[in-house]
Amino acid sequence: PNSGSGTNVGWKPIATTRAVLVREGKTEPEVLVVPAADGGRLGLPGGPTFIERAIPDWDHGNLIASLEAALRADLRIETPWVSYVGDFDEGDHLCRVYGYTIPSGLGFPVPYTPGQWLGRSQLESARDQLAYGWETEAVDRWLDPAPIRGKGLTQAQCRLNQFAY
Repeated sequence: PNSGSGTNVGWKPIATTRAVLVREGKTEPEVLVVPAADGGRLGLPGGPTFIERAIPDWDHGNLIASLEAALRADLRIETPWVSYVGDFDEGDHLCRVYGYTIPSGLGFPVPYTPGQWLGRSQLESARDQLAYGWETEAVDRWLDPAPIRGKGLTQAQCRLNQFAY
């Protein structure tokens, strides 16, 4: 319901996107965290939103292009797809969170700096160092096998095939 436009009275705009990026660890799944904007805390990678206009009549709530742009700029990676996790409060706005699990044995040939990989239990132990406090909830939602998830793409990724089906 929150389109991110900020025009609805009493509703917060969606002004940031972040990614729960997970890989298989030795004993438990590991999550990529990066220094938050304030420099002293940890958060999930991502950045500010923008409305992609590659397909004119598409849903403005698809903010995947914003996330992909931030991941490319900050970590030099591009996921083949992401899936919606939820919208989380970041004070004066909401953050749209998407998830992606890197297939076992694969990954992006980059150093992931300035990020670091934390196991789920390490993330819980570092809760007081997290930028917003909802990060563990977002990770738990992503790791929950119960929801049936779709694969979300940017408008530009879908543009070639938008009329194919």
